[in-house]
Amino acid sequence: MPTILKKFKEKFEHLLSPGADDKKIDFENQTVTLDDQDYLFCRAVVSSIPEMLSVERAVYNGKTPINYAVFEKQIQDVANQLVLLVRFEDRVVAYVACNYAHGEARITDIAIVPRFQQRGIATKMLKFVIAEAQKLRCRRVSLDVRQSNLQGQKFYGDLGFKKERIKHHYFSDNDESAYEYGYLLKGEK
Repeated sequence: MPTILKKFKEKFEHLLSPGADDKKIDFENQTVTLDDQDYLFCRAVVSSIPEMLSVERAVYNGKTPINYAVFEKQIQDVANQLVLLVRFEDRVVAYVACNYAHGEARITDIAIVPRFQQRGIATKMLKFVIAEAQKLRCRRVSLDVRQSNLQGQKFYGDLGFKKERIKHHYFSDNDESAYEYGYLLKGEK
């Protein structure tokens, strides 16, 4: 193969590879005060997965819809994923997982221990996810909400997310349908 074609092939393969545009998901730990309580917002590490599974069990009636291997893969994919934890008194009380790819930020999971809900934690986590999406020049942020989760639908709607479509029989645990919500970032139509 001629040298010029070889160089073109290498450049082309580099462009198609993950992280080819050299964008980096960068999150600095931050202490945030909500209702006179301090919370540490930090990036998840593999050793925090057992605590994340405990949050899932608290939210999903003893079940863990996301398993250890999925969390591990998300946490280790630092080029495309942000898994953000919220700690209170050194315990994980909430997390959000978001994939940044192809001009979109896709929230794949968000959970907050019930006794820590209604404190502004979810709003703050989503603001961090959206800010990162803007830095990475994403066009939109999206997520799925169970059809039965009326409180979640209202919450996302109040934040500016729009119900875009229904996904029939989406959730494998009970065959429930989901609504896909989208949030267009500034400058997008």
